[in-house]
Parts: sequence; C-alpha cells; structure tokens
Amino acid sequence: MLERDLNVAGVDLDRSVYCLFGIPVDALSFQDAMAELKRAVANGVRCVWSTPNLNHLTSCLKSSEFRDILGKSHLSTVDGMPLVILSRLLGIPIRERVPGSTVFDEMMSGAAGPLKVYFFGGPDGAAARASQRLVELSPFVQGAGHFSPGYGSIESMSKPEILEDINSSGADLLVLALNAKRGHSWISVNAPRLNVPVISHLGSVINFVAGTVQRSPGLLQKTGLEWLWRIWEEPYLASRYRKDFVDLAKLVVTRVLPLLMLDPLVKFVGSGSRSLRLATEVDNGQTILALGGRVSAVHLGEVRETLKRHIECPGELVVCLKEASYVDAALLGLLIIARGWRMERGLPVRIRAPQRSAVRGLIHLHCADYLIGAGGD
Repeated sequence: MLERDLNVAGVDLDRSVYCLFGIPVDALSFQDAMAELKRAVANGVRCVWSTPNLNHLTSCLKSSEFRDILGKSHLSTVDGMPLVILSRLLGIPIRERVPGSTVFDEMMSGAAGPLKVYFFGGPDGAAARASQRLVELSPFVQGAGHFSPGYGSIESMSKPEILEDINSSGADLLVLALNAKRGHSWISVNAPRLNVPVISHLGSVINFVAGTVQRSPGLLQKTGLEWLWRIWEEPYLASRYRKDFVDLAKLVVTRVLPLLMLDPLVKFVGSGSRSLRLATEVDNGQTILALGGRVSAVHLGEVRETLKRHIECPGELVVCLKEASYVDAALLGLLIIARGWRMERGLPVRIRAPQRSAVRGLIHLHCADYLIGAGGD
C-alpha cells in the first residue's frame, strides 16, 4: 500500500451551508467550489464531495439512509437547475449550478493542477476506457487505476483487495459511477479506509470520458436543459426524469408554496423577539446549547463559535430550540452538518423541538423534522 498521510478534517462549521428540503447545500460559486477541491488535494485533506440534483433530492425524501449519508458530506454543491430555482425561491444564495461533469472538464484543463484519478464503476469496460483516454484528453489528469464492480452488493465491492488497489494507486480523486444511492452508500462505508483526498459519485463522468456517451452542447448545459440531451443519448433515463418531475410537483404543492406563505408570517410575528439568546450548560456529562429568539443566517456567528467549542464533547450534545421564535434554512443547514459529523463518529446528538407550533411547522416544511425526531422531545 502506498503510504499517505491524509488529514481527516473536522467538521467545517464556517461552511455557507443551507438546508434545502432536508439535504445540505453549500452556497458556493463554481470557482469557489473548484478552489475547495484544489485545496483538499493540495493539502491532503479528506473531502467527500456530493453533487445533489433533483433525483438526489426526491430520493432523500423517501430514504432516510441516503439523506443521512448526504448530511455527512464535506462539500455539497448543487448540480441541477431545479434545485437552483428552489433555492432562489427560498432565499438561499445559490446563484449557479456546479455540475460535477463541468468541474471534471475544468480539472482536465488544469484548473486543479496535476491530478491522478481512479475510476470506479460504470458499464463494463467504461472505467478502463476512461482511464486510457485521459492520456489523449488531458496533459493534467492522469489515470491512476480503474475497477468495474458490476452489480454486486456493497460488501462485494468493498473487499480488502479492492480498497488496497485504490489506496496503492496514489489517486488524488476517486470518481464513482454506480447508481446514486449505492454509490453514496459505498462511499459512506469505505471512505474511512481510503487515503484518496477527494471522493465523489459523479455518475456520467466515466461515460463522458470513455466516449460512450456524448455530453450535451454548451447552450443546453448553461440553460439547465441538459436532461433533454441525456434522454436523447440514454432513453432509459426518461422514466427516471418523469418520476422526478412528478415528485417535484408534489413538493411544490405540499412544501414550497406553504413555506413561502408561512415563513414571512412567522418571521413577522417573531420580529418582536430578541435576535438571539444563547446559553450553554453542562450537566451530568450532557452539553446543552439553548437557542432562543430569532435564529437565522444573520445571527449565526455566535452559534457557530459555540458549536465549535462543544462539537467534540464526548457526552450527549443537545441543541435546544424550545424558545426559538424563528428558524431558517441557514440554521437548519448548520445543524444538519453538525449532526452528521457527530453521528459518523458515534457521538450522541439530540435536537429539541421548538415550543411554538408555527416554528415546528417551518421545520416540517423544510423537510427537516427528522432532526428533532418523531417525538419532538
């Protein structure tokens, strides 16, 4: 095995992260995201990078396991125009898509410096073909290795000899192409045993690089209509897209429109409350962070600093929202990544529900009621 000192980063509580209907999304520009990935490679820092699109979002609404895995991502950039539009409607400052395929294209142009890439998955032979074609396509990106696991179980794709091959390759970036749920499950299980700095499920990238599927023209990419080209190239995707858009319509009716009406009302009613009240108590090994008043993006500085001091506490970490008069997507995004980091390390964490039913309603409409559990504590 190639020895490599990989810095397993702690949770970045300064991330500009928001809750978008239950999943975390980072409000980063394309260039900012590229800089984060380049920094992770240069510094040898573990970065599990997710690129949520509409299919990811609708799948997470049906699968708590998939949703919790995305909550553990170190970087989560929006790859899908429907998610950009939803973000804009909710006031989440995401202004552009950060498509994984486009990021990889920029890497092949040298934007992240010299890189070694290991391809894992895709149709039979595609990973090997992609690795070979990199020599023709880019002087900056080199194939480090490849593996086609077929349609086996997560366990069969996680054998020690497979992980050994990845680790000994010296790869800077591991690109997976399974289906989204299986790919992210594989990453969740195996990332702690890998020494690759950046790990991501980029789906179609292997096919694009292998040349088995052509990417859409630039105009369709810029206008968010790339999915039309994907259906032309891969007709079997039509069924998936149809289901996703039906789920999106349901989401708009049941969550988006009600949230657009309730959020300003709760914010107005709570405007008489103090901006933020924060108290910390340690009792019988339990650390309690009590948040009261209006807790939104403009008030989170103190919350971030307090969480930093206590995020690694060995006992149960309790975030109490009982006295909160208003919460927004910024607070919920912060709680998602803090919860995900502690869960990944087996550290107990609990979030107590607000007393006000309207604030609980906001959390429900944000699809984040899983944070406070079924009983609401």
